[in-house]
Amino acid sequence: MPYFLRATLSEAAQVNCIASLIKAYGWKEVVPIYEDTDYGRGIIPYLTDALKEFGAFMPYHSVISESASNDQVEQELYKLMTMQTRVYIVHMSSALASALFMKAKELGMMSEMYAWILTDGIANIASSLSPPILEAMNGALGVKFYVPKSKEVDNFTARWNRRFKQDNPNVAPSQLSIFGLWGYDTIWALAQAAEKLRVGVRTSGYPEFMKVERDPTTNATTATGYAIDVFEEIYDAAIGDITIRYNRTSYADFMLPYTESGIAMIVPVEDCKNKNTWVFTKPLTTDLWFGSIAFFIYTGIVIWLLERRINNAELTGSFLRQLGIAIYFSFFADSE
Repeated sequence: MPYFLRATLSEAAQVNCIASLIKAYGWKEVVPIYEDTDYGRGIIPYLTDALKEFGAFMPYHSVISESASNDQVEQELYKLMTMQTRVYIVHMSSALASALFMKAKELGMMSEMYAWILTDGIANIASSLSPPILEAMNGALGVKFYVPKSKEVDNFTARWNRRFKQDNPNVAPSQLSIFGLWGYDTIWALAQAAEKLRVGVRTSGYPEFMKVERDPTTNATTATGYAIDVFEEIYDAAIGDITIRYNRTSYADFMLPYTESGIAMIVPVEDCKNKNTWVFTKPLTTDLWFGSIAFFIYTGIVIWLLERRINNAELTGSFLRQLGIAIYFSFFADSE
């Protein structure tokens, strides 16, 4: 199973800044406007706890679908206009935020009567938005991560711009966002960590994988091989067909096998379909079939004799008629 590394700070980092901003202005009620996704909902628990520390709360949650149309966004904004709270925290994707602020400007909600706070997901990429959208966002406050100036950042930015112009000669390079810097730092850190790994790899044969020897003098058993060494922390990682056992998970992490190993047999497949009309008789043996038939005949005869003793008029007639009635009793005695 691959490992997923988070290269960004948690949502708790920015909600403290947002809460401090709200506290500084003395606002006690705020309305979060977020998209109906895991990303949008993820900030709410942290934001709730941060606001509770100084007595602020969220009287209403404005949840907008990520596929909402302009009419649906406009309808939600009309609902917000009817409420007393005028402070909003916007946490959504840039595409949905663009539609939101364009509609908010049309409805006159970007005036001094309203306060808008943008989370880092929007503020960090504000420079890449189109001028009409930036104009619609004019007046909103944004929280973004601060990147101090350094020679390393300047050198990387210069290399990035040169590479961008090389790959996109007709497009002006945009300002490198914090996400690009985080991505570069993450890859660089992983590359440095990979150089320090000691990996044991089985080259050929099973003895190198694991070899068990018994000392004839002391009768002691010794197991060697890289499958043993990895659990004794001689190696940082091992590649091979190592059995995943519960007790081994206490010493090492296993990835999911990408192929199955073990012993298998390949045998030809014969067409066993029987085209015989009497194939339905196969589930029972011949003796069992004859026994069942004899039991049915015996049952019919017994019922015929009992009914005949009470002078049942239906049991009169020719021999064939009475035989047919006896056979009928054999199959339908329960219903009678």
